Amino acid sequence: MPQLQDDTSNIDILNAIRSDARYDYQNMVPEATKANIQETISGIMSDNITRNEFMSALINRIGSIIVRDISWKNPLAVFKQGMMSFGDTIEEVHLDFIKPTIYEEHRDYLERDVFGQAPPPAKSAFHTLNRKEKFKITVNRDVIRRAFLSDNGLSEMVSQIMSVAASSDEWSEFLYMTRLLKTFDDSFGFFRMQIADLNQFEVNKDKVDTALKALRVAANKMMYPTPAFNSAGVHSFARPEDLVLIATPEFKANVDVTSLAAAFNRSDAEAPSHIITVPGEVMGMDDTSAILTSKQFFVIKDLLLENRNISNPEGLYDNYWLHHWSILSASPFTPAIAFGTKPNTIVVTPKAETNAEINDITVSKRDGSKSSIMPPGAIRQADIVWKTKPANNGYATDWYLKNSKSKATKVSNDGVITIGADEPEGYLTLGVNVDTKGPNGNKPVNKEITIQIKK
Repeated sequence: MPQLQDDTSNIDILNAIRSDARYDYQNMVPEATKANIQETISGIMSDNITRNEFMSALINRIGSIIVRDISWKNPLAVFKQGMMSFGDTIEEVHLDFIKPTIYEEHRDYLERDVFGQAPPPAKSAFHTLNRKEKFKITVNRDVIRRAFLSDNGLSEMVSQIMSVAASSDEWSEFLYMTRLLKTFDDSFGFFRMQIADLNQFEVNKDKVDTALKALRVAANKMMYPTPAFNSAGVHSFARPEDLVLIATPEFKANVDVTSLAAAFNRSDAEAPSHIITVPGEVMGMDDTSAILTSKQFFVIKDLLLENRNISNPEGLYDNYWLHHWSILSASPFTPAIAFGTKPNTIVVTPKAETNAEINDITVSKRDGSKSSIMPPGAIRQADIVWKTKPANNGYATDWYLKNSKSKATKVSNDGVITIGADEPEGYLTLGVNVDTKGPNGNKPVNKEITIQIKK
């Protein structure tokens, strides 16, 4: 099909449709020229099947090409993730960080260590089909006949008809996405950084500079994994090249492009593509001037995008429908920071770990019974009995044995005690250091017990 624009001539459109039409259509409708244009039109309009094929191709195919560049475009479309071929639900899975363990060169690793399972901590979010819209428009046959009266009449008519449907679709999608911002904030809450109200027309330079510093700090912090900036509380980060700033027009006016480019560590030419303006009245968040996030924040997938049509023989007109089905959602795992007049989000640091205290250490046999008396060659499990457990469950432990005589006698960092077969009878000291603060505020928390080696 030739390259078509909104000023394409009738002859070009007629021949473009003809070239892709069925064999019978090509027999009924001759190739259009300036000399035979009326003959070509008569061939199209004289037969209902041929006319319907022409109308379908004109609106559905030619129209889609012509209006591509003249319809209103959703500025948030940069977040879209293409077409979804199957299903109506997306499961978004985030694998959080794994707690490390210490490698021990001389340890004899047991079956549980080698073959035991250690699935990574995982969280899921489900995003389902939530937009099923259609846009209907009617085309009267008299309109088609009048379109042939000027050389570019068909392209002008199609542009008017299809641009309305396409622009309406884009606008509706835009509204869906902007409403998601407020819905997300109401349901989960953005991480907040307080700045002056940059939605006002007159803002002094000091307030603008302070806001820019906050933006620059946020952009740099989001590069590093942290649970602070996402609603799910998982370790996540945003790549610098994926950062996007959704801002009100007033915010962008108060903060010039050069300053924003510096905040993003980009050139002036690169910055605008990463700044999307959304009118505050559309966003519906009066206390917010801008939202810094990543391209992964919106979860947008098209499930259906197609045109359908039917002819009404009684009314002598054709109805066309643009159908658009989508999943429009937001990720709880993606960092997102809102800048506005709301107070800063307080990052809570666990305080309870300063009160951690060990009550005792137990030594367990395979059957679960406990005894601090062990024969040579035995394997036991040591466990901490907390009087006050640390608030941070990710604490590290350092187990140790004193006074052993056998090189095979050892204890792992998981508290697995192995007594060498040549370990003589006697008493050993079993101890543990825990990387957390005790009741006196000092690290580590320590506890020791005596175990007896007895044949």
